Formats: sequence, C-alpha cells, structure tokens
Amino acid sequence: MLRFARRRTVLLAVPPVLLVMMLLTGRPTSPWAQPAESLHLGNIPITDEASARAAVDAQVQSAASGPALVRRTMKLTDPAGKPLAARVRVAFSQDGFHTFETLDVTPDAEGRLPLELDRAAWVVLSVQAPGHVPRWQPPVTWAELQDADLDLTLADSVRVEGTSRWVDGRPMSGVRLAFRPTWTPGEYAGQVASRLKIVDEEVTTDASGRFSCTSLRPGAYRVAFPDRPRWPTLTVSAEDLAKGTIALRAPWSAPVPK
Repeated sequence: MLRFARRRTVLLAVPPVLLVMMLLTGRPTSPWAQPAESLHLGNIPITDEASARAAVDAQVQSAASGPALVRRTMKLTDPAGKPLAARVRVAFSQDGFHTFETLDVTPDAEGRLPLELDRAAWVVLSVQAPGHVPRWQPPVTWAELQDADLDLTLADSVRVEGTSRWVDGRPMSGVRLAFRPTWTPGEYAGQVASRLKIVDEEVTTDASGRFSCTSLRPGAYRVAFPDRPRWPTLTVSAEDLAKGTIALRAPWSAPVPK
C-alpha cells in the first residue's frame, strides 16, 4: 500500500506534457528535448504543456461521449396531403427489445416530427390520429430506415358502432374499453407490439352499453378494461369489425357497485 501511494505521489508531480510523452514513448524524456519524431495523442500533435492538456481533454471527452445520433424527420399527412395532429409512440432498444424505452410525442402544425436516435438502436413507431387508420413501423434499426420510410399517410377509417352487455343481458353502462390490435402469433414483430401494449382507441359506453369507434385498423382486436386490469379481455374478429357493427358480451355478471 505504501509503495503504491508513494508511486502515485511521484506520478502526480510529473508535468502533463512529460507524462504524455512517457506514456507514448514508454520511457522518461525531457519535454524540451528535440524528439526523433513528432509525438501525437490521437490526431493532436504534442508540442508543449498546453497542447498536452488539450490532447488529454480531447481524449477524455471522446471516451465519455455517447454514440453518434442520426436526425430524421417524420411527416404525417392524411390522404389529401394535409398535416395530421397525430400521436406518435417511439419505442427504442439497444438489445432487440429484450428491454426498451418509450417516448410519446406529437408533430408540429405542419405534421413534421424530428427524431434524433442512435443509428444502432432498434426502433418501433406507432402512429395514431382520430378518424384515421393507425400505422406502425415494425422493429428495425434506425440506420436501416430511410427518410422516405418516415413519410406516413394515414388512411381514413370507417366508423364502427358497438353494443356491450353482461352475461345476464344487462348493458355495460359507463365502462371504459381499450381496443388492442391482435398480432399474428409467433411473429417477432407481433411479440414486440404485444409488449408495447399498443391501444388503438379507448371509448366509454353510454347508459345503454353503446359506443362508437372511429380509429380502428382492419383486423382482429382484444378489448381490455383499463379500470379493471385483472378482468379477462374480450375478442373482436376481423370479420365482425369489417361489418361495421360489433356486439360485446362479457361471460360474467356486472360487478357489484361499491
């Protein structure tokens, strides 16, 4: 311990330029002696104490800096080319979505949304706007995406009318419903989407158990109960959704009021 401490004290007393030269050449040398060849730390020539300090600082900053970020801009429009007031969920991961982070953002009045991400990051984009079919970008690295891939047009959706009842036939009145798209079993993209718990639309039933949806995509759905997360989900088939009317029926009785 004492030898280590004493050695450490001696090194701290060495001028920075001499210390750098010792590290580069592997032997002590005089900072004022003419070297056989110019010394460099990285791409920075070492000529005096000031340049040595600058070189060391540059190396420390380079090591501490994060990965290079790539800036791209999303553009969201309707079929007529008008900008959309959409909601965008950006999910990104460094390990293929074993773990991930999410960010909910909105575009500006022109429908543009600049994004700056690590080019090596895996990215999923989920875009929703009232009255339009949701869009999503399956998992891909930010480097693989092209600027053209981020120009998204959301098609107009079809209005869907629905009814909801308990097993005894009474209406589900004042119940909040969350429509989560169903993904193809076994697909990696579907597994990631399921983990993100994407909700295309939330509605609240009226006193008669009726509701309307205006922002669903073609396909099947699972209907969850946000206020009762332990309740089982109900299913809506793609065929029933395509008809424009759906009827939900819970296989259990209405909860007892508190």
